[in-house]
Amino acid sequence: MKFRSKEEEMFYDWLMELDEAGLVYDVEYEECKFEICPKQTYKKAVQLKTKINMVEKHLLNPLVYTPDFTFSFDRLIEENAPEIAKVFEKSIDMNAVNRIIIDVKGSGSMFHDAKYFSAIQKVVYDDLGWYVQKIVPEKLFAKTFAPTVWRHKKNGEINALGKRTITLAEMMEQS
Repeated sequence: MKFRSKEEEMFYDWLMELDEAGLVYDVEYEECKFEICPKQTYKKAVQLKTKINMVEKHLLNPLVYTPDFTFSFDRLIEENAPEIAKVFEKSIDMNAVNRIIIDVKGSGSMFHDAKYFSAIQKVVYDDLGWYVQKIVPEKLFAKTFAPTVWRHKKNGEINALGKRTITLAEMMEQS
């Protein structure tokens, strides 16, 4: 699978470990789209030989939002992995179905991405009733666990991320 950023790949690996543990399922990457505003057109009068015809002209493209990830969770996540349930607390409380919508962000944001995301997040919630959660993988790993593939160097040694984080198995033992 090809990802748009390293952070999306990191989050995907994190989700896959949860999927293997049976805590989440139906993980999708950029599968669903939300049309926030439809295409906008206007009418223009066009003179034909014998009459005036009203023609619809394109004005603006639709505003479509595609979240990075969507997934479902086992309701027992609150008992089996309270640290993870706490991270997704707003999503669990706000979304009527057990579907979580994620937008992955890097730790540094260029081009005022945070302001754009905040506006999209508000519009999606207001129009569709879906809470879109922002995730920064490095912060997520510090609160929960880091995927095994990101904790080790290619030679097998534990890297800096691995030294300051725990594994999913360690987190589950602590719960």
